[in-house]
Amino acid sequence: MKIHGVLLIVAIIALAGCSAPSSSPQPTTQAAPPPNGPPQIVSMSPANGATGVSSGTVQAVVTFDQPMRGGMSFTTRGGPDKFPEMVGKPVWSADKKTITATMQLGPNRQYVVGLNSPNHSNFKNERGVALEPVIWEFSTGN
Repeated sequence: MKIHGVLLIVAIIALAGCSAPSSSPQPTTQAAPPPNGPPQIVSMSPANGATGVSSGTVQAVVTFDQPMRGGMSFTTRGGPDKFPEMVGKPVWSADKKTITATMQLGPNRQYVVGLNSPNHSNFKNERGVALEPVIWEFSTGN
């Protein structure tokens, strides 16, 4: 009878282990939450500080680390002669992470463009957090 009792207990434990739900957490896949901080610039073209940029009509591109609201604040820094001539209206990508502005650049010129400023802050992410002001400088060659 002792053997039968032990076998019965072993059988019950084995069956309980098979049918009991696992208490260990199951892996889940979720999209990463949006960044909590202000937007950051991932890339700029022409690069900030670039020299020898081609003159003429140029596609200037700024890419952010998160979707933006679609507004913009390109501001003058260092006077109007340092601000490039904008051709048409800048355009946002479908994911609202990249803005492209067509600019007319003269030869042998230095350009200084502000992205946001203390008084103008329309570059904002979807949550309304503004990009900290950035100064974008580049110069053209011949």
